[in-house]
Amino acid sequence: MDGMDRFPVLGPKIVKLVLPAAFYSKLKEDRYAVVFRPSTYEETKKLAWKVFGLCLYNDDVLDFDYRNITLRCSVKGQKGEWYWADIMPEDWEDMVNILAVEETGVFSRF
Repeated sequence: MDGMDRFPVLGPKIVKLVLPAAFYSKLKEDRYAVVFRPSTYEETKKLAWKVFGLCLYNDDVLDFDYRNITLRCSVKGQKGEWYWADIMPEDWEDMVNILAVEETGVFSRF
């Protein structure tokens, strides 16, 4: 067992959060966290802030906090390219339960 066998498939109880380095000048590589799935979009944003807050902090926004976070899922396009698609707050539960989104990208609104 190489350690990855403990989480062979991310299911509805686990969410993999990712901070894509390409969108954050402070990061040299993507940052990941595996967490138990919060039940709502808002709770997920709060948890992402708790895990990644220092990486997300924006010096230009004085009151930056979890409310300035948006969540996106990785989606494969028709030509095979990957991109980040916004997740609507009201669709959060369906996205993680029905579509089994593997990665949830954490992005600053700024």
